Order: sequence, then C-alpha cells, then structure tokens
Amino acid sequence: MPDFMTSTPFLGVTGVIILILLIAFVASRYHVAGALGSAVVFGAFKVLRQAESTESFSLQDMVGTTGRVSVAIPANRFGTVMMSFAGASHNMTATADGEIAAGKQVKVVAVAGTNLVVEPTTVATNEGAKSDA
Repeated sequence: MPDFMTSTPFLGVTGVIILILLIAFVASRYHVAGALGSAVVFGAFKVLRQAESTESFSLQDMVGTTGRVSVAIPANRFGTVMMSFAGASHNMTATADGEIAAGKQVKVVAVAGTNLVVEPTTVATNEGAKSDA
C-alpha cells in the first residue's frame, strides 16, 4: 500500500472509500451503457420488424405487374428484375424469350417454377408528336 494510505488511519479509510466509490461509479456506468446499448439494439430490431411486409403473396399474384431489369436477361436465360409489390421491393429471378438489357422496364407475363417470365414494355413518349399550339 502507498505510504499516504498507511500514515494515518483517516487517510487509509478515506482512500479505500474513494477507491470503492470510483469502482462503483465505473461499474454503474458500464451497466448503464449496457442497458442503453441493449435498448438501442432492441429498438432497431423493432423498427426493422415493423418495416417487414406482413402481407404474403404468391408469384402468380405478380403477373401483370411491371418492374425494372437489374441484371440483364439473355434470351432464354436468367437475369434479375426489381419489382415493387405488396408494399416492398423484391429482387426476383426472371427469364424472357429475347434479350433484355439492364435498366429496361418489363411486364410479368407468366410464372415458370420459381421464376418470373417477363417481356419488355413499350414506354410511351411524346417524342415526334405534333402539337396544335
């Protein structure tokens, strides 16, 4: 023990009390930090759970909807289509009779097993349209 703690009984007791209080303070801080950390994690999981779509659907329900090709679809091969359906975004595997480049808009025309069958949609533009003005 250091000399100042043993020089007088008062200083020894005071030093021990200060040390105990310091340890208690640090321990209480860690418990508070642990509780706050747990609360943050719990809150984050609660928010994520609420963000999940509770509405279930089948692939057949997607027929007729449109999406955008995220990974190019080679002719009679597989690519990926991003669909917004049932309140959530879904990255789905899709196939088509012809090649479809990434970024193109497609329409789901059928379901083949666990894959969507898509075809390109025509995007209406006013390019070349005449105006009466």
